[in-house]
Amino acid sequence: RLENEGILSDKLLTIIWTKADQKLQKPFYLQNKLFLKRLMEKYYLLCNATPIGGFDDTSDKTEQEEIYFVPSLLTAKPDDSTLYPRHMIRFQSPLYVVFENKFLPCGMFYRLQAMCVRRFGLEKSRVYAGCARFPTDDPKQNFVVTRVNYYLKVELMWTEEGEQPAFTQGLSVRKFLSSCLFDIKEKWVPSIQYDWCFVEKSDEETAQPSFYPLSYTGQESPMALQPPEDVAKVWMPRRASHTENSGGDGPAMIEPTPSTDDVRAVHTIGPVLDCMEQSRGLALDQCDVIRREITHVSRYKELVATVTSDKRRRLLGASVEVCLPDSASQFWREQRSDEIVVLH
Repeated sequence: RLENEGILSDKLLTIIWTKADQKLQKPFYLQNKLFLKRLMEKYYLLCNATPIGGFDDTSDKTEQEEIYFVPSLLTAKPDDSTLYPRHMIRFQSPLYVVFENKFLPCGMFYRLQAMCVRRFGLEKSRVYAGCARFPTDDPKQNFVVTRVNYYLKVELMWTEEGEQPAFTQGLSVRKFLSSCLFDIKEKWVPSIQYDWCFVEKSDEETAQPSFYPLSYTGQESPMALQPPEDVAKVWMPRRASHTENSGGDGPAMIEPTPSTDDVRAVHTIGPVLDCMEQSRGLALDQCDVIRREITHVSRYKELVATVTSDKRRRLLGASVEVCLPDSASQFWREQRSDEIVVLH
């Protein structure tokens, strides 16, 4: 099961580490078992895949053994009948994550699989070596991620037979995968570069398709190939005009007091970008521009330079206070009162 499905039981892990301790002639692995598991989970070398019952599940879980998903040990190869069941309908315009210099570390895809399994579980997922199919928030739609040489192919699937497909989860899937990839980039391979791309339909089946990046600026360029209508409709956010709230000055703002050492200390801004995108403080394209910066210092500077209006500064300050409270002094933030008012 470990090789075919990538599933490692806690009992088998204990056996493996007991034998490793015997070779070392000291109880290192078993003595530090909890710490080592948490360390591997932190860097997505494995993830806890123990099934969790719903609120109506009253069965006794006290004796349920923990299981872990280890993507690097997965060897099972899929065929089209398992990855693309005949009753499912594929969206004809997939999206691609293309890595610069044609370099895609295998460890990056393993970590992406682990993050997806942690989010969606194994029960409704189908995970194989080099590819996987996962559910979405809509039970009628799945998405497939496949590693092909130096790029990832992302596809949407409609699961309900006999119904007219309505692909509505493309943007949510893209946001989720974009957040996962950036999290891996920050923690594991900071200098890796990649672009979200599309290809022309006539070019999809060729050995070396021509990739065209999605727009990162929100502005149409006469030199760039614009995405087809179906790609823009499913995978890209709709452009909306946001007006500033002019109903008053709002709470007083505290000016940031950044220092060079403080800026260098901000290594991870992924949660802040997710929070800003959810609150509409930044557009998805703007977040992708920041994510493309090579170093954490340049990402910090690009984030500060992008957030220019007072409304967005307030949202950024609140996001940092929630996600990175130790770094709150480096950003504009609202002045808090010492009093608590209870409304009833």
